[in-house]
Amino acid sequence: ISAQKGKARPFRRFFRKLLGLPMNCKFTKPRPSQSLARLATQFMITNGLKESRTLVLCPYARSIDMSHGVNTSEEFESFFLSVYAQARQLGFTVAVNDNLQKQKNLPKCVNLGELDIDLLFAIICKSGYMCSTRSGICDLVAMSGVTKMAVIYPDIGLQRRFVLKQFPSAKELLLNGSMTTAEVFNFFASS
Repeated sequence: ISAQKGKARPFRRFFRKLLGLPMNCKFTKPRPSQSLARLATQFMITNGLKESRTLVLCPYARSIDMSHGVNTSEEFESFFLSVYAQARQLGFTVAVNDNLQKQKNLPKCVNLGELDIDLLFAIICKSGYMCSTRSGICDLVAMSGVTKMAVIYPDIGLQRRFVLKQFPSAKELLLNGSMTTAEVFNFFASS
């Protein structure tokens, strides 16, 4: 992780201490191993997902409490369904990280919810695009810088506390009542 005017230092210090690493150890961008990259490619081929042309949806986060936000509302559900429909219309293949099994009725959508985090990360890196509620997987993807990612916060308070700006490659969107799917795809095209 390269520091952006010192903003990443507390993050680095926290992980060095948490993992018992020397304070002078260097961080590098996370990348899937070659064997995981091969497994991800095989998984994508087997499931009809296009490399660099798949949108991975991650509508549900368990790493931060979102029970009070739009994450549980009909507006939130319909927003992700609209993003799914627009992606299909634009020729993307779509996968969803949904181990809660809430999105059962998405035709031609591969569920990634039962995969371990290493393989999930490798698939997201190869997919090219991700639209996610702010969650733990966002940190890995943001640090890697290999996937165009729209991160959606259910409220401004969560955005302030869990911002990904410490990662120079991170680009974020804030979900609000006026956001449209067109804004998500314009965001992908411009990033």
